[in-house]
Amino acid sequence: MNFTIQEVDQPLFPDTLLPPERRDLRGKILIIGGSSAGFAGVNYAYTKALALGAGEVKVLLPKYLEKLLPQSPDFVFAGDPKALGLSTAAQPDLQSLTNWADGILLIGDFGKNSQTQQLLSHFLSQNQKPLLATRDAIDLTLSDLPLEDKNLCLFLTFPQLQKLLKTALYPKILTHSTPLPQIADALHKFTITYPCRLATFANPNFLVAASGQVIATPLYDSQSIPLTKYNPLTLWAGEPAVKALLLSLWSPKPPIASIAESIL
Repeated sequence: MNFTIQEVDQPLFPDTLLPPERRDLRGKILIIGGSSAGFAGVNYAYTKALALGAGEVKVLLPKYLEKLLPQSPDFVFAGDPKALGLSTAAQPDLQSLTNWADGILLIGDFGKNSQTQQLLSHFLSQNQKPLLATRDAIDLTLSDLPLEDKNLCLFLTFPQLQKLLKTALYPKILTHSTPLPQIADALHKFTITYPCRLATFANPNFLVAASGQVIATPLYDSQSIPLTKYNPLTLWAGEPAVKALLLSLWSPKPPIASIAESIL
């Protein structure tokens, strides 16, 4: 098994952390999310993408939110105005923005919406761009995730990882008490079978897996003091996910490098 420990003060791929000097080389990011139930995660990801140095950022939102949010040239409201989330009527705008983007982030805040699920499942089956999914985007599309797609990266909670393994009929059962080497071995074998990339948190480490390679970054020291700038709220608000997507566009290194560095 190819299993590596990354220390927070000793990045394995330090040259992946810097954006290109020219803004036009920093990538065009499409963020998709939002529903009547929420928008905070989408707005947070949008703000962080700009702060981290993205070249351009567009956000696809349900038409329902247009009357509730300030107008911005970066916000595209699409679909049925009566629908509480992104509806299948948003397909033309989604396709146009996908053609424009270099990378795509499914940030969540989707809620349990059957039309959104239908829209995203079709989109995932057709997508050929670098794409990262996290938060409730994974829950909504779990049974339709194209695990054979090497462009797909999943930022999962540990319970989401457990559900993913079960949905994929993977025989290994992981629990919170499973030792780190065994979790790493399961991720190693899973990503040999499926070309997608995985990132999750366990024991308490940030684990990244791609093509059978696994990298673990400890998040706390022996006295439970955080080793990174992230706390549980910012971890799941989406900042590491945004950073991972941007780094993957900026660096010629293997994709696992950008994901592993996103926690630093």
